[in-house]
Amino acid sequence: MSLQEFLIWVLSGGGAGVVAFLLMEWIGNNTDLQSDLKRYLSLALAGVVAVGAYSAGVAMGYEPMPEDVRGWIEAVFAVIAVAVMSSQAVHGFTKLRVKRV
Repeated sequence: MSLQEFLIWVLSGGGAGVVAFLLMEWIGNNTDLQSDLKRYLSLALAGVVAVGAYSAGVAMGYEPMPEDVRGWIEAVFAVIAVAVMSSQAVHGFTKLRVKRV
């Protein structure tokens, strides 16, 4: 997997949510945060990972640079939305699903 492929996965495949979920698992195991604080931190972390990956993709020329402020706002909103939704989906799938007997 190349850096470009990794960044594309993080941005468009929901990989930022997976990365944020894994980071939150590590943070949760190594800190004593209350569950509501962990939830807020996980949402913020997903957004930070997504925006970081998007910024890296633009800087490396893998993603086209938005033409104006509106383009930046729309692009950043899109990557954050996908990241937050995917992090919550991964959390739900791994932690909240009902085990069938």
